[in-house]
Amino acid sequence: MNARSWPNVHKPFKSSLIPSSMGKISWVFLILICASYAYAGEGTISILAVSDETGQMQGSVATLHLETREGSGRVFLETFPLSKTDTQISIRFAKQVACKRLAVNCEKTDFIYTLRANSAVIGGPSAGAAASLLTYAVLADIEIPKDVSITGTINS
Repeated sequence: MNARSWPNVHKPFKSSLIPSSMGKISWVFLILICASYAYAGEGTISILAVSDETGQMQGSVATLHLETREGSGRVFLETFPLSKTDTQISIRFAKQVACKRLAVNCEKTDFIYTLRANSAVIGGPSAGAAASLLTYAVLADIEIPKDVSITGTINS
């Protein structure tokens, strides 16, 4: 058989089931979904901490995880166990520092931090350096090696 016996072979396929405007709307919707993932990122870092479980100070390791997603600039902190106010303030400040350092507008990104430690209460600003480093790494799409840990405050 030659091309003349198959006259429709070189014609583009056009579906009569989906109107062309519906196809355009589908593409726009797909692009919007993919764009929301461009704002999403996540990472984890270990924090060197001090635990006072038995009335005696003891070194421990806590874990800080960050997930970012499209939003309205909110900062969420989930901790286990409970955290003191200065820890919450430190996390918020760390987000501001990282956004400013990268010159990134973070007003349309939500930051969800999860802090896990083996102590009765998480207190103090010593997670600030880790939160700043982690936020910077997530926003810049840099992976932090698993064998890296940090402690320290971050302030003006």
